[in-house]
Amino acid sequence: MKKLFSVFLSLIMVLSLLGVGSLAALADAGDVTLIVTAGTSSASADMSGRLTFASASAIRSTYGASSVLLVDAGGFQKAAASVMEDAGYDLLVPDSVLSGCTVTCISMGVSALNDGAMLTVNGSQVAFLGIAPMSSASGSTSEAAESDASDSDAEADPAVTEYYATIQAAVSAAQGRGAEYVVALGRTNDAKALAANVTGLDAIITYGTSSASGDADTPEIVSVSGGFQQIAIVTLSSSGVSVKRIDKAAFDAMGLTEDDDLLAMESALYVDGDADDASAASDTDAED
Repeated sequence: MKKLFSVFLSLIMVLSLLGVGSLAALADAGDVTLIVTAGTSSASADMSGRLTFASASAIRSTYGASSVLLVDAGGFQKAAASVMEDAGYDLLVPDSVLSGCTVTCISMGVSALNDGAMLTVNGSQVAFLGIAPMSSASGSTSEAAESDASDSDAEADPAVTEYYATIQAAVSAAQGRGAEYVVALGRTNDAKALAANVTGLDAIITYGTSSASGDADTPEIVSVSGGFQQIAIVTLSSSGVSVKRIDKAAFDAMGLTEDDDLLAMESALYVDGDADDASAASDTDAED
């Protein structure tokens, strides 16, 4: 009995050292968890009533480091990039060219889809592709064309055909390089149309859109509320995609502590006058 009790105590100690997040990684080998922010440029300068980059970093700390990625799907002010780096972000999708990007950055826009990234998470290869509305990608096609697109529209409109064909080619190329999951990140006017016209996407993560989730035959469509009103936790597994959204109340209930240095850095973005950059980007978000 004493020996059994000793083994039990040893097991408890091991489990406590591993932590809850690590246990999740061990139990679900190959699963990929993405902690996602988006559209943060429209966040209020008053940080007391919303989530922050420090919130995202704190949430990430509850997971095993090898099983989770902290990513931003776009819509952040350029000055925030250094804060996001310190917060431990793994992947950013800047709306425009971001010089000096020290974490993995992929271009937002169909013309630059081949600049996507392949990252290894929990033993799985995950390809990330940047997406943008059709007019943003081509510079000439109306955004309404993408919004109205269906299978028949794609055949009738050469511009629509080219738009989806380019994305499809990028998905196929990622799969050819061994991607087990392919995730589209960025902005699109109609995620349902994208899901209907492009095969091979496991998830479409966007913001500024009200498109509902896809069904079993299409990718999971994850729309993240901007302004740091929520952080999405997206889990990719062989059985599909699951999504959990955390708002400020839910975060507070988790009992996590935000890093004071990160909070100070984010607060300084507004003190230093970079809110003008945020406002301009916010106007872009509103187009969706």
